[in-house]
Amino acid sequence: MFALAGALGCEVWELLLPGPDDPHAALQKAIRDRDWAAVDAVLLAIGMPPRTQG
Repeated sequence: MFALAGALGCEVWELLLPGPDDPHAALQKAIRDRDWAAVDAVLLAIGMPPRTQG
C-alpha cells in the first residue's frame, strides 16, 4: 500500500476512502441526510431496485 501510494503521489488513507464520485459514498450520504429520493436515485444508478414504500 505504501509503495502504491508513493507511486501515485498520495497518502495511504486516500486509497482506502471512497472518492466523491463513488456511488456507494453517495448512497451513504443520502441515507445520513434522510434524502429518500436521492437514495432511490442512487440505488437505480448502481443497478439495484429502489426502496420499497411501506
